Amino acid sequence: MNIFLLFNIVIIIDDVVMKSELNTWQPFNNLYNTDVMINDISHDCFYLSITDKSKLNEKEYEVHQIIEYCIRTSREEIEVNSDENSISSILTFDELKKKNVTEKNLMEWSTPIDLIERYEHFLKMNKSSSNEVFYNCTRPWFGPFCQYKFIANQTFAKMIETIDSCSNLIEYVNTTFSCYIHLKCNRGSPYICLDWREICDGKVDCLDGGEDEKHCLELELNTCEENEYQCRNGMCINKVFLLDELTSFISPECLDRSDEHFSYSRCEFIPLFTCKDIMSPFPSRFACGDGNYLLSHMPRKRSECRNNRDQVWNFLVGWHNNKDTRFPRCFKILVCTSVMFSLNEFDEYCKHLCENVKECKIQIVHSCPAAFIAPTIPVWGGHVRLGYFSNQTFTYSSEATPTFVCYDQKRCPFIIPTLIVENSTCIHIDALKLSSDSDFYKLFISCNQLFESENDTHCQDLTMLRCLGTNKCIPKRRIMDGILDCYRNFDESISANSCALNDTDRFPCTSEQKCLRPILVGDRHAQCMGKEDEFALDGIITDIHELPFSAICDNWTDISNLTNETDETHCEEWQCVNQYTRCNKVWNCAKGIDEINCSSSFQCSADEHPCLTGKNRTMGCLHMKQADDGIINCLGATDERSYCKLQSPRNSSKNYRCWNHTKCVEVSDRCRSCNNCNNIDQLCDHFHSEIVTYLDSAQNILFHFKASFSHTSSLNFPPMQLPSSVQKYRQHRIVDNMKIDTRIYQNDPRAPLCRQGVVILVGKDERVHCLCSSHYYGNFCQYQNQRVILTIRIRQESLEKFHVIGIVIRLVDHTGLIHSYEQITYLPLINCDAKYNLHLLYQDRPKDMTKNYSVYIDAYNKRNLTYITSWIFPVQFLFMPVNRMSVLLTVPKYQDCRLLCSDKYLESLRNVNPDSCQCHSDRTTSISIIKYKCNCSPGSICVGFTNNRSICLCSLTKVGPRCYLNSICQMDTCKNKGICVPSDPRHSLANFTCVCPEGFSGKTCEDKDVQIDMSFSDVEPTQSLLIHFIKVIKLEEMSKDQAPTRITIFKKIQFYQKIITFYMALEFHLVFVQLENVYYLIVLQHEHTPSIVISTQISLSQRCRHIRELDKVIADYPILHRVKYYHTVCKNHSHLMCFHDNETFMCLCTQERHANCFHFDFNMTYDCLGHNDCQNEAQCFQDHPHCPSKTMCKCRECFYGDKCQFTTKHSGLSLDSILGYHIYPNLSINEQSPPVKISIALAILILIIGLISGILSNLTFQIKSTRVIGCGLYLYCSSITSILILIFLNIKLWFLILSQMNIITGRSFLWFNCRSIEYLLRFLLATNDWLYACVTVERFLVIFLGVRFNKTTSKQYAKRTVWIILLSTAATIVHDPIHRRLIDDSEEERTWCVLRITPQVEIYDRFINIFHFLIPFSLNFILAIGIIFLTARQRSAVQHEVTFKQQLRKQLSQHKHLILSSILLVILAVPRLVISFLPNCMKSAKEYKFFLAGYFVSFIPPILHFFIFVLTSEIYKKEFEIMIKQKWRAFRLRLNPNYQLSSRN
Repeated sequence: MNIFLLFNIVIIIDDVVMKSELNTWQPFNNLYNTDVMINDISHDCFYLSITDKSKLNEKEYEVHQIIEYCIRTSREEIEVNSDENSISSILTFDELKKKNVTEKNLMEWSTPIDLIERYEHFLKMNKSSSNEVFYNCTRPWFGPFCQYKFIANQTFAKMIETIDSCSNLIEYVNTTFSCYIHLKCNRGSPYICLDWREICDGKVDCLDGGEDEKHCLELELNTCEENEYQCRNGMCINKVFLLDELTSFISPECLDRSDEHFSYSRCEFIPLFTCKDIMSPFPSRFACGDGNYLLSHMPRKRSECRNNRDQVWNFLVGWHNNKDTRFPRCFKILVCTSVMFSLNEFDEYCKHLCENVKECKIQIVHSCPAAFIAPTIPVWGGHVRLGYFSNQTFTYSSEATPTFVCYDQKRCPFIIPTLIVENSTCIHIDALKLSSDSDFYKLFISCNQLFESENDTHCQDLTMLRCLGTNKCIPKRRIMDGILDCYRNFDESISANSCALNDTDRFPCTSEQKCLRPILVGDRHAQCMGKEDEFALDGIITDIHELPFSAICDNWTDISNLTNETDETHCEEWQCVNQYTRCNKVWNCAKGIDEINCSSSFQCSADEHPCLTGKNRTMGCLHMKQADDGIINCLGATDERSYCKLQSPRNSSKNYRCWNHTKCVEVSDRCRSCNNCNNIDQLCDHFHSEIVTYLDSAQNILFHFKASFSHTSSLNFPPMQLPSSVQKYRQHRIVDNMKIDTRIYQNDPRAPLCRQGVVILVGKDERVHCLCSSHYYGNFCQYQNQRVILTIRIRQESLEKFHVIGIVIRLVDHTGLIHSYEQITYLPLINCDAKYNLHLLYQDRPKDMTKNYSVYIDAYNKRNLTYITSWIFPVQFLFMPVNRMSVLLTVPKYQDCRLLCSDKYLESLRNVNPDSCQCHSDRTTSISIIKYKCNCSPGSICVGFTNNRSICLCSLTKVGPRCYLNSICQMDTCKNKGICVPSDPRHSLANFTCVCPEGFSGKTCEDKDVQIDMSFSDVEPTQSLLIHFIKVIKLEEMSKDQAPTRITIFKKIQFYQKIITFYMALEFHLVFVQLENVYYLIVLQHEHTPSIVISTQISLSQRCRHIRELDKVIADYPILHRVKYYHTVCKNHSHLMCFHDNETFMCLCTQERHANCFHFDFNMTYDCLGHNDCQNEAQCFQDHPHCPSKTMCKCRECFYGDKCQFTTKHSGLSLDSILGYHIYPNLSINEQSPPVKISIALAILILIIGLISGILSNLTFQIKSTRVIGCGLYLYCSSITSILILIFLNIKLWFLILSQMNIITGRSFLWFNCRSIEYLLRFLLATNDWLYACVTVERFLVIFLGVRFNKTTSKQYAKRTVWIILLSTAATIVHDPIHRRLIDDSEEERTWCVLRITPQVEIYDRFINIFHFLIPFSLNFILAIGIIFLTARQRSAVQHEVTFKQQLRKQLSQHKHLILSSILLVILAVPRLVISFLPNCMKSAKEYKFFLAGYFVSFIPPILHFFIFVLTSEIYKKEFEIMIKQKWRAFRLRLNPNYQLSSRN
């Protein structure tokens, strides 16, 4: 496991100059928490930062942990008596100010951080004087009064490295282990104490009533939420933490490790989470107390635990102490008779018992019972003890293996005893039939009856399972979890019915009725009969997705399936000699033809192999025809390699065949394993380099190593451009040249005194005190701390790339008292999926069990110090010494003040008043009471108060506990507008992180990313595309995972976009673009070149075709059979660049026309994991599964917008949706698209013609004689509305164009336009239709009523009707402006005016549209026909000599203007009718022509008002002519006053 220790190291940038030499490491020991506090049980602290890396869903993430090392005893116990030589000078703040001493100077002088902040406050307040003083220490002393130093003259960081590197070499005394003292527990011996891991570990350790397991039933019966996974011990964790460390074992979230595959690594000094904060899931193991465990704990003559915690089983400890009765005299005599002691040891330990071994044997027969128990205290579970026979002998030199085991028969009634010893029931070890001596503890786990059942068949609680044959009940979650809990493995058998648990996290075996806990899947131990729970086992894999393409047909079987198809069958069409087998030092092909003519030190021709002849031992060459011909010509049968391969098909290392023998051995074992009398194989005395090279090259062991995918056999595409010139910024760092000399520390007798702490020497007499991590306390870190262990993973709903989120975590009791706190800074783009492991300590030892505790977490925006949201998590199971908690925090997109403004929460924040949340005034009063006590610097905010210290949240330019220290981000640290975020100051005051804008990367955003400009050639672009970047692992990088890595991004293609530009900061070699389900290869570069611009295009020649398009026969084969014919695909299609099977492989065709494939996940989902805010059933894509910075909505047909919130269906079609995407932002009118220019031309033309027509109509119907009846009034009003319609149409068009061009951007202006223009257009069009209908109705009434028609009444009704039409039309569509919204399309950077209505309102809206259109349309059409038929019928009734048909023809001729006008109106309304009721829609912006034409056609009736109603009517036409003549005369008269006089003459 790679651990990066990030210490409090100062990095100097550019203009910062140190007094010492640049490349010399200076020890800075800046203590924290040195100020006087109310509770001083933890003070004078250093911090250790640990960062490790793991993988989640094939993406790497970091695990952070900051460990606090403090003196964890009262200040009163530390007498400050500084050595005079430790103090260089004592200066007041005034003197420091006069000497121009800066913050940086004090930092270099190992000044405590609290004092530096007080000095900064003094400078900022510009005080004239101060009584505070500064102790300037001489090295190696440090501290507020120069009272501290380390054993070695090193920084704290170096001390940690020193201790960790030599901890195994230090000779620890017998009592270096720590104890948990907050639970009264009798362990039966003073040589052992209770460890916190032994509480609720499934076995009794306290002999005075089992106090360590007393409250554990509450934990066992705990239940979890649906989104939680239940650990083996009953605790609950969020499912996002389940199996999230498949490639490492850093910080499991379950206290008993049951959320990850079990992995063991030895724990050293550094207190990692896996060592100090985790229990073992196996109750049979013995906890050493430092994170290490023993498989068994039997009497030994030495301690196995490094800290000697198992000394209770070490019989040499207390051997001469008569008061120690653990091991009776008979046991000691028995040991003296064994082989355990040397002569010197016998004299030391046995002389006082017996003179020699013989006498010891006589004594044990005469003075000891035949059987006895030792040690006298239970060794496991509070009742299991070990027994020995006096006549037995020990077979091991250090371990006293028992002969029988004694136990409590009441607790283990199913175990049949074989003997009684000292009134105890016992059983012989042989009767247990154990596979190893340490396994007998596992049997007694079945006896550990935490939950006894009075029922012989069932348990009282339904969540429990009764173990068969016993009365023990276990939680059902422990069924099939890989750990024995029941007698005879009942809980791990099919009989336990694991598939009836309704547990969705379990893995169902297909070969038998088993459902496994998820941690058993892929743990390299098959649990299912068919081994389907393991992807790889015993060197054979079962899933082709785990098999690299280079392993197929390579003469070594790697995969097999149920149909007997392997990777080595059906290889007839496979090209054996290929880029992966050629010259790889393995004979993959027959006669080794793939290793012919390879570069080597052997001078052989192109058709020969090197050969070391057996008899004369000389190097030569052998023709390839003689290879594998059954005759051995070369030493070791290197020319007959198939023989040894057949002898050991799964062991390629045994490939050396002994001379004249059938035995195959490893090359390195030939001298020992080949017993040849002629010594032909005995070449060990020959060290000729040529022979050694030959034997090494002939080992043929590389069958196990599979070459990674290589793309260099294909040509670069497109030709690579040169890197763009980018200015580089150099960062200067101090180089650590100090070498660690561990001898000083190792040889110092004080080094082992602090157990798991760091020795710190105090005062002139250098008294030993200890810096303890948060796990321990006491003078020598001898006691274990009660604590809350918290793991946090953070995600955010916002897609803001430059978010900097400050997280404040506090441990609070129900009185509002803050016990401890932590702070972390989260950068969504940088710290994606990162885990933060934190320790929160209680203020009291032990914690107050009468209180309720909770973890309060607040989130702030650190860029502007505004509050975002809060969470509260109660601390459960207070009886546990260590409370393990893990939480997933989802930071909301918008501020959420509900929790913060609650009374309960405010009570816990008495001194805080977050101004960003507007809480009620009566609630903010209570938290302002002691706000005056906060002493955070200006520009920061106070977020809490604990231990007489303020909890301060700093801006990005300040750091420190009170935010008085200048951060490195005050300098111009990040280039190219990057955001600088300082690291945790406890980690480093000079480290920082830059959040870079798109197109830049690097430590300081100094590097320009690779830019790819892509265009479309002969391929039709879609609305969006996916871009897959593939990084190829180099062949020489024999890493564990050699598969190419993949990063996928997406781009939405704007309608007007000709070139798609995207950036990539990470290394890549191949780029594939995915349009729908079609793939195109657009980039192939052999070597990654940073900071270049690549111009490429998508064309049909680059399409990666599906295998079914290329060969339907091959496509029908199963994948393992099919892949062996992929070479033929490239051979048969000479111009093919790539192809895929849409199942497993993406393949390139090489220059030699071979297939070259790699695994490609075609089923990768890019959905937004339940956070889909796309509308109208659109697909949601995000650029990262957990921490997206971008999302994209892929719209269905007929929908558009960044969230697919707009539609082109039915009444939703408007000029915005038809023309909007054709308007290019930030371009002039001349540069706009043809549809825009056409629309402008049409609108202007319509306006000109319409104004002329409307004005002429208006002038005509201003004449009183034309308005003698209602018809003229209707036409007069419609002439006005026609003019207004055309004016508002042009206003609408220009507003749309100018707003989409980003010329009009005023929000209020756009809002007014959105709510008024569209409404007025709709209102005027509907009004016009109704006025036209009224004209037809009026004419029909004239014919129908005849002489009964009253002109005066008609005129009066017409006036009322016009008002009714205006008011009713306006009222029926008033919902339109009410529901219109301005919607910002962030992707397109557009603002749309959209009608946002509910489904109910949408039904009403459609009905009103139909009503306002269809009713006038129907009236015009039906009544026009009615007028003609009615007139003809009336005339035919009067004039009998004329038939009805003749009258009909006559009326048609006389009233043709009525028919013509109505028919024209009907014809012109048809496009609107078609568009409104067409079942289809405008699927994309490219289908604009029909819809744009239909839209403008609907405005033709207002244009033709004059032509339809005036020119087609003889009466109106005549009135128009008279009016024109009058107007002409008046015009002439104004021009020439004498015109009237001359005309009279």
